Amino acid sequence: MKHDAIIRVRFLTTSEGGRNTGIVATRYGCPLFIDDDTKQGFDCRFVVDSDVRFELGATHDIKIKFMNPSLALPKLNEGKNIYLWEGRTIAKGHIVSLNGT
Repeated sequence: MKHDAIIRVRFLTTSEGGRNTGIVATRYGCPLFIDDDTKQGFDCRFVVDSDVRFELGATHDIKIKFMNPSLALPKLNEGKNIYLWEGRTIAKGHIVSLNGT
């Protein structure tokens, strides 16, 4: 699957209000929210080739695919602050690049 963007996020620790455990996945998806006044969210999937472990408290560059890129991509630009949501904020970061550039 070709990715739409690369994000750089730091996963919050449990004490910061994040998940209780890291993520080990070949498939994972969650809403990505734009960290601005609009608070718009877009469903995305991580694009990984094999099992990857995303540790709490660590920063990761992650390729993502939007489920509806025609809605998400026009709202984003490089450097835009974002956060990942799983019933609560689990990671914070920014857009590194769009459309795999």
